[in-house]
Amino acid sequence: MKGFGLGQSGAETGGHPPVGGRRISGAGEKAKRKAGFRTNDASAAGWRTKTAGFLIGAALAAGIGYLFYKSWLASMILLPFGWLAVPGLQGWLSARRRRELAGQFRQFLYAFSTSLSAGRSVENALLAAERDLAMIDPSGKSLLCRELKAMNGQIRNGLSAEKAFARFAERVPIQEAAQFSAGFSLCKQTGGDLGEKIEMQQEMEAITAQKRFEAKAMAVIPFALIAFLAFGSPDYMAPLYDGIGRLIITVVLLLLAGCHVWITRLMRLEV
Repeated sequence: MKGFGLGQSGAETGGHPPVGGRRISGAGEKAKRKAGFRTNDASAAGWRTKTAGFLIGAALAAGIGYLFYKSWLASMILLPFGWLAVPGLQGWLSARRRRELAGQFRQFLYAFSTSLSAGRSVENALLAAERDLAMIDPSGKSLLCRELKAMNGQIRNGLSAEKAFARFAERVPIQEAAQFSAGFSLCKQTGGDLGEKIEMQQEMEAITAQKRFEAKAMAVIPFALIAFLAFGSPDYMAPLYDGIGRLIITVVLLLLAGCHVWITRLMRLEV
């Protein structure tokens, strides 16, 4: 297929041929140091996310404990359940990050495929894709822009395009990147299919956006009603805060939690 000549990388990208199969430079140590900084930053970000998730979850658990039992002791007992919010927050942030990456990856696929169709080599097509994404994101702070820049640097330093794509797929946490890396030899055809898949997934999310909002509203409304009755008509709700009423309100809380889990699973979209 035209445009897949990996042997043209040195001539067409303007780089020098590697010596003994590898380029000798100080870039390796610099890359290791940067990788170490990224690892430390990722670890710190992970702890910040866990802390934020626990604080949010603890606040919600304490509020629910007081709302359902009218007891600060119940609020304190439920505080440790704040850790249950950590996976939810991490999952939400991860899903949002994957959606953003999928959109950026689709733009990359279109730019890369267009360059290959014009007869460019893989290396030059990657450089053109990096320039195209830089026009969309001049700051260059998006993950895909940084990964493309790193991948082009690795290829200039003598790494094969196949290995560069494999490392790219390991670092970018979306399924389409792994599929694209596995089918790299047919990237012109595969790239269009993956682009259509990402576009279809985004269309499905847009179509179901109202239903997902309704699901969130359904999860919040019961708590709002209980709060309205508990503080607006305390005498009406008083039997639920004493004797067998506590057992009834506990069952209600468990049923609401089960419904929330069920609705969350129903709203998951897979293409």
